Amino acid sequence: MTIHAHVAHTVPGRVRLRLPEHRGDEELFGRLEQELLESGQFGAVSANPATASLVLEFTGTLKQALAVLADRFQMEVKPPPAAPPAARASAPFDPLRLVTGRDIDPMLVAGVAFGAIGVVQAFRGAILVPAMSAFWYAFNAFRLASEPNRRGAADEVEALAETVGEAAGEAGAD
Repeated sequence: MTIHAHVAHTVPGRVRLRLPEHRGDEELFGRLEQELLESGQFGAVSANPATASLVLEFTGTLKQALAVLADRFQMEVKPPPAAPPAARASAPFDPLRLVTGRDIDPMLVAGVAFGAIGVVQAFRGAILVPAMSAFWYAFNAFRLASEPNRRGAADEVEALAETVGEAAGEAGAD
């Protein structure tokens, strides 16, 4: 029996899979949790049938962990659904484009806003906490806006989809 899952979230060494077709199936999740732990390939496994999720901690790469799932547990893992273009963190802010006719980075706007708040607070005499905090936020917003390789959320999803696709292709080739 092939188990269909998709990646809900991943960080280095940890992945959360969703198995929506098996929501509430305590027997399947219990069996998966036990067999995954006994395989020795995963450091920690947490299964939750109520939310249809499986959290795996692993050493190595995500591609290797997904290959183990495909080979030993007949699990077909798909990438998460693509984020809509509006979810891109680096996408221009549409209301500002309507007013100005140009693409304006939201981080640039945030930096200007926090810088202005810092100036107002400094003139009010609230230099230590409010003004310094506003200047710090402005500095970080400008720093992020100026990063040439800044990636948006959708770009992260696309990179993850490539990794999952490569792992599935290698597992199918074996």
